[in-house]
Amino acid sequence: MNMSASLAAGVPSETAPLLDVDDLTVHFGAVRAVEEVSFSLKRGETLGLVGESGSGKSTVGRAILQLTRPTGGSVRFEGAELTKLGPARLRPLRKRMQLIFQDPRGSLDPKMKVADILAEPMIIHRTHGAADRKERVAELLRIVGLGTNVLDRYPHQLSGGQAQRIAIGRALALDPALIVADEPISSLDVSIQAQVINLLSDLRASFNLSLLFIAHDLAVVRHISDRVAVMYLGRIVELADKRSLYVAPLHPYTRSLLSAVPIPDPRRERGRRRIILKGEVPSPDKPPAGCALSARCPLRANLGNPEDCTMTRPPLRQVRPGHSVACHFAETSASSAASGDAQPPH
Repeated sequence: MNMSASLAAGVPSETAPLLDVDDLTVHFGAVRAVEEVSFSLKRGETLGLVGESGSGKSTVGRAILQLTRPTGGSVRFEGAELTKLGPARLRPLRKRMQLIFQDPRGSLDPKMKVADILAEPMIIHRTHGAADRKERVAELLRIVGLGTNVLDRYPHQLSGGQAQRIAIGRALALDPALIVADEPISSLDVSIQAQVINLLSDLRASFNLSLLFIAHDLAVVRHISDRVAVMYLGRIVELADKRSLYVAPLHPYTRSLLSAVPIPDPRRERGRRRIILKGEVPSPDKPPAGCALSARCPLRANLGNPEDCTMTRPPLRQVRPGHSVACHFAETSASSAASGDAQPPH
């Protein structure tokens, strides 16, 4: 069976993306939380989804998993169109896609011991017998770097890092292919964040996991992602492989975010210019007709405030191989970056 026939039959091809998101849209009444978001995710790949609070990135993650039902668009996972499936048909697929929450303690049942938390997915989906569950729980603790001495503890008896490791172990219990990690380190101490990032990287490599890593910190995303998508006001404004995005960002919003990331070199840090966006993010219930960044964009100001930016919404278009940007004047931004106007962190 060729690839097109395989996909038409609903059977995932080895060369097809594990996850294919097309024009994903989520509205909450008048609030346009997510608008026409599109990307794909290969098997074993990590995509970093970055944006400030309110940009819609967490809603994208929940809509992919169908925890929030999309208003429009398509979400194909392992060949299945999730938006067309009801709860009964979604249930077996939920074993293959899991979520790691931002608040580890808040995501764990305070009345359950660690042993029961880790065993619960296997009980719900009836994947293991009692003896096998016990062995699997011990294995999951080993995988996430914890000992069996935590089996009888409750979530409040765990440190933040331990609680997040338990949450990661629970997500791995059913051997998923996709994990959506929704700001999994933002509530942890800085000293613990690197450990959790390294753990997720190791797990991805060991189990060929695909990871959608949602964060607001570009410095963190750089260490774990293969590609990075930047969101602003519900839309992806730039999508590229990690190196292209950090070395030569094309969207003014991305360049502003990168200019705020500290450089561990005092001399270079003193010499670079911060790109500060003035004004406020527009309201998602009344988004601008054109580019959402138009009123705050330093590039537009430098170009004499062309009407294209306020009248026409820029599509996400490929301007370099594997590098897409939603900006009418991305090529001008590229020339500015090449002249040293922005100095990305290393």
